[in-house]
Amino acid sequence: KTQYKQPNIILLLTDDQDVLLGGIDRMPSLRQYLIDRGTTFTNAYVHTPICCPSRSSILSGRYLHNGVTKNNSVSGNCNGQEWRDDAERKTFAVYAQEAGYVTSYAGK
Repeated sequence: KTQYKQPNIILLLTDDQDVLLGGIDRMPSLRQYLIDRGTTFTNAYVHTPICCPSRSSILSGRYLHNGVTKNNSVSGNCNGQEWRDDAERKTFAVYAQEAGYVTSYAGK
């Protein structure tokens, strides 16, 4: 009988990685550990360029018009109470924890 081992999952979210503006130039460790080793996303897109709504959408699976995070302010639910009471309770991390994963979030 083979015991199934869950694969490790690492989800990295970074902001402002515009090639024309040199966003990656200020992140030498990211360049060293990912890009220089061949990990690039040349055709990656987001539906909103604003960081909090974009992160909220990625973590919750909701498009901006269906989510509660509208902009980068607390009143726009960038970590506002409505986000904590609603979408945050239904994010990728919550479902991963329910599946037995240990999760962590760090950053802004």
